[in-house]
Amino acid sequence: MKKTTLAIGALTIGIIASNVWWATKVLDGGISYTYLKASNDTATEQLNQTMAVLNSLTKENASKQDIVAAARGGASGTTEYEKLGYLWVGQIGLKFNESGRLIKVVTNESDAQ
Repeated sequence: MKKTTLAIGALTIGIIASNVWWATKVLDGGISYTYLKASNDTATEQLNQTMAVLNSLTKENASKQDIVAAARGGASGTTEYEKLGYLWVGQIGLKFNESGRLIKVVTNESDAQ
């Protein structure tokens, strides 16, 4: 009787430990997937904005307003703000000179310094 009780107890502990391990792996995988999707969404938006800006630059006399409008169109729900000398539109920062010509594009604030 004691041997069967010990065997059942050991198997129960083993099954519980196995289920906890699997639950941890599934939860970790879900969190990792969420971060991966967010990173992919950011990169996709940056690419869309960059391509829109590049396409607007192919026009012979592209103005600052044309470039900003193109960047705004390549992003979803963007708000514009100025920081560190750059006009940030969505995921990209645009730096213009005094005459309104685009001179630099960055994707994060550490590159803007």
